Amino acid sequence: MMLSAVSMCEGGMKIRVVIYTADTNPYTQAQTEEFVSMTKSCTGLFGGSLEIEIEEHPATLRLEMTMQHRREVKKRLNDFDIFLYAEDDVLIEMRHVLAYYKYSKKLARAQNGQKYLLGFQRFEKSGIGMGAQQVMWENGIDSWHAVEIANELYVTMVNPHAGAWMATQAELRAMEEKCNALRILKTANSFTRVRAAGWNMYLNCGRRKVLPVADFANFIIHHLPDKNWYQRSECAVSVPQLVEHLNHWLYRFNHGDRSFICGDWWTDSFCRDQMKVVPAAERKRRFGVQGSCTVWRNRSSGEETVIAPNEQLRARGAVMKAREAAARLEMKKQAANV
Repeated sequence: MMLSAVSMCEGGMKIRVVIYTADTNPYTQAQTEEFVSMTKSCTGLFGGSLEIEIEEHPATLRLEMTMQHRREVKKRLNDFDIFLYAEDDVLIEMRHVLAYYKYSKKLARAQNGQKYLLGFQRFEKSGIGMGAQQVMWENGIDSWHAVEIANELYVTMVNPHAGAWMATQAELRAMEEKCNALRILKTANSFTRVRAAGWNMYLNCGRRKVLPVADFANFIIHHLPDKNWYQRSECAVSVPQLVEHLNHWLYRFNHGDRSFICGDWWTDSFCRDQMKVVPAAERKRRFGVQGSCTVWRNRSSGEETVIAPNEQLRARGAVMKAREAAARLEMKKQAANV
């Protein structure tokens, strides 16, 4: 992520990075010097600059640590055009920032544009070399819904979590005024981390998260661990498969077809209103599916639609799990022989 910040600096952006860490796990002098050397590596040829600050907070905060960035954002709201929060295992590049800025201006000009907020979704890589793909596990292919904003096609999704959020100064000001979006929320469990990554901005502040279909590639970000896709879901979808699906929508949209548009989320006509996602625990208990394997329940009729697992990716995931199990077993054997 720091190297991405260097690239943004080289592109002419003025960047300030604040890293949060626990006082029980401070950065060593060598690590700090490495970060400082990265900031100095920006030539500033096009007027960019890069600052870094490392903040230590009490480890007793635990997951509330993820909320502390909001104090800094609130304090610096007048100083920057764009603000970004990201967990340390997602990669956000200059292209993402530029694409966000481009489309945020479009939303700002659009009628009802203030009812939406741009965002990103995460992908992982299913391996390296031939046959490896980008894979998305948090929303199966059925979990995306088309919306029209100012004659352009966007998509919204069931699960908006992406471990990151981005917003312009104007967007943050509007959300602060409407719902105090930068307040530090108190949550008793791991959902604190999800809220820190923008959950309430996307669902509880009079807006819904959207991604532009025409520039979808610049609104997906790499989740670097590359393991959630096979550990947490059986209905992961490959990015090429999802993009093919969205491009088919885009083709129909560009030729005047609006029959697949979900509607306006704040009205009774929104297609999702009649469809409820069956809770994860019930999905697993009754249907044996997990993760992004969605089960839809019609609110009126009670009829349920079950999305079957992606067998190709499930088979590839089984291989990954077997390799992990073998590696753990080998480590235990080596430890026993020491």
